[in-house]
Amino acid sequence: MRHRLEHEFPVAARVGQPRVAYHAAVKEPARGTGRVERQLGGKDVFGHVEIELAPDPEHLQPVVEWAPGVLVPAAMHKAVETTLTLESHVGPRFGFPLTQARLRVVGGGSDPRRDAEMGFAQAASLALRDALERSRVVVLEPLMAFEIQSPAEFASGILADLGARKAEVEDVQADGVLRTLHGKVPLSQMFGYSTAVRSLSQGRAGFSMSPAGFREVPESELVARGLSWT
Repeated sequence: MRHRLEHEFPVAARVGQPRVAYHAAVKEPARGTGRVERQLGGKDVFGHVEIELAPDPEHLQPVVEWAPGVLVPAAMHKAVETTLTLESHVGPRFGFPLTQARLRVVGGGSDPRRDAEMGFAQAASLALRDALERSRVVVLEPLMAFEIQSPAEFASGILADLGARKAEVEDVQADGVLRTLHGKVPLSQMFGYSTAVRSLSQGRAGFSMSPAGFREVPESELVARGLSWT
């Protein structure tokens, strides 16, 4: 891409190291409570929200829903939903967005004289933070499915390199002198791989990749990447 920008258009491109789109996910259900009673701008403000946070692997984006009979006034629902959605975009671990999570409003309260959208928005934010602190939060990174075609004489070197990249090789097919490798590998390990595989095969191997979901990053790897909060 950089070569095309500089030679075909031409554009002086400043190119940095690619970044991986990490996400955060909860592994255990947890409840959180937020309550706000204060004065803002000379006005008494009230808000009270209780939520239940739970894993929801079927949805990449967090889902916000309401339990029946919650005492939060209907006029405050939009403020609560908007806050929970926005807050989930900046997760608890290094700002990675929350994914595969269900945020269910299960309780709250009302004071008709003091109810205010700002109060319920702040209460919703506090409730989510409380629930996240009580849950177990992990970091997810994108996985890529790969297919590599290489002459047999270079296959062992390519396999060794894939092992160093934390790849899981699922299948090796032989077709005469050609070997086809299939498997999955963390995206973070594959930057610059086109150059590496050419070097390993004297330019005779080719590969392709496609998204294949996410994997939980072990804490030891987070420490190695400078991403541990412990």
